[in-house]
Amino acid sequence: MWLLLLCLVVGLFFYYLPKYNAWVARFPPGPPVKPFIGNMLNYKAAHMADSNAKWGKDFDGLFTVFVPLPIIMIHDYETVREAYVDNGNAFSGRIYRRALEALIYEKDTGVLNSNGDVWREERRKALTIMRDLGMGKNVMEEIVRDSLREFVDHVDSLPNHENVDLRWPIQIMVSNVINEVLFARKFAYDNCEELMNFVTLMKKNFDEISFSPLFMLAVAFPFIIDLPWLGYRAVGRHKENTMKMMKFVVNTVDSVLAEQPLETEADEHRCFVHAYAHKMGDQIEKKQLYATCADFFMAGQETTTTVLRWAVLFLAKFQDSQKRLRDEVHSVVGTERLPSMTDKNQLPYAHSYMLEVLRFANILQANIMRVTTEDTVIKGHRISAGSAVNGDIHYIMSKDPHFEQPEKFMPERFLAEGGQSLKKELVDRVVAFSIGKRSCAGEALARVELFLALTTLAQQYEIHPVEGQEIDLTPTQTFVQFPKEQNVKLVKVNRS
Repeated sequence: MWLLLLCLVVGLFFYYLPKYNAWVARFPPGPPVKPFIGNMLNYKAAHMADSNAKWGKDFDGLFTVFVPLPIIMIHDYETVREAYVDNGNAFSGRIYRRALEALIYEKDTGVLNSNGDVWREERRKALTIMRDLGMGKNVMEEIVRDSLREFVDHVDSLPNHENVDLRWPIQIMVSNVINEVLFARKFAYDNCEELMNFVTLMKKNFDEISFSPLFMLAVAFPFIIDLPWLGYRAVGRHKENTMKMMKFVVNTVDSVLAEQPLETEADEHRCFVHAYAHKMGDQIEKKQLYATCADFFMAGQETTTTVLRWAVLFLAKFQDSQKRLRDEVHSVVGTERLPSMTDKNQLPYAHSYMLEVLRFANILQANIMRVTTEDTVIKGHRISAGSAVNGDIHYIMSKDPHFEQPEKFMPERFLAEGGQSLKKELVDRVVAFSIGKRSCAGEALARVELFLALTTLAQQYEIHPVEGQEIDLTPTQTFVQFPKEQNVKLVKVNRS
């Protein structure tokens, strides 16, 4: 019996091996693959940036890895631009696999993971509402500055500036911006347990998925999801975490919608939820509103918070560049008011510093995957419709040859001769928000938050390592590269 079974397995292996090899040959060449499991033995999700960088040196900016499903990796800026900008329509899809539903509210909802007409309509709707609310204008800026004033007041009130944990104050400051935009609500610094639980659960989900080969297998082989126990370990537990997070968003949206109807048009547009409901009227689809709010709430706070946490460590680690930043802010803004976006053109070093923070923090190990919606040709390689593609923004910002000594933190690299303008060819390669049709919908707001938070920190405080400690810039190895939690010493800058 066992001999017969073994013969059957061996026979099937050799029967399907030529078919597998022929299928692999349809994709751009990459590292050697093992039959049926591809590159999985050499590819760890928690260290995907290292694996991609190792293989990227051996291929001309474009190759395929099989994990075990094929992902076409694009490593150089020009090729990513050719794909995502010049051929944007062909690269505007999102990957869909049953296992990936563990990370989303519902299939084809919201702006981040939807596809086709649904994505185009929801993105257009969301961006129109955000523009009406003042995204990129003074309204959004004032929301950010108000949150920064509250942040400074809170930090000033802390009893011990010799050993300060800024992790949660930064989280609350950033969260209050997107929370006010979406829901016209704020978290109190002394009463934010709901937010802390949400963020902790989100990071737990990131960590567990990043270290789970079983999840990657379930992406490739959906039947695993239906198996008792194994399906729960592979996908079910992650879906549970996602739905727990979604419960917070759903309850908040329902609470805002249940508020007494607002009478004036100005009031109706005081937050995204009210504006969305007003725009859609009886045609409102709550599942789309829930998913869109979840997309903005999760992406709009966690990425910005993580970058600013890195910025604090960079300020503490690199004292000379911190002083140069503070001197520029003080010379233009002074100390009597907080910086504003109208100051930006007079703060070229501050702009350069923000770009270097984005580049050096480089928090996403991989871009959110896109899928080709039609057959296309990139860099001479034929790419079939339905192919998963990663425009590797992490590799570009850490390895692009235009960045001299990319392993060093050097904000001045972006300054052109004379120090008053920036080098466009370098600025363009800071692709932290991706590029093309599926770039981050909240990029404009995020850039305002980052610039104003960074200049406010430098204006208000000298930031140092805690006495007797060194700043550790080694990231945690998950899909999002978080900094290790470290306290800093703050010295309040005296007004003069």
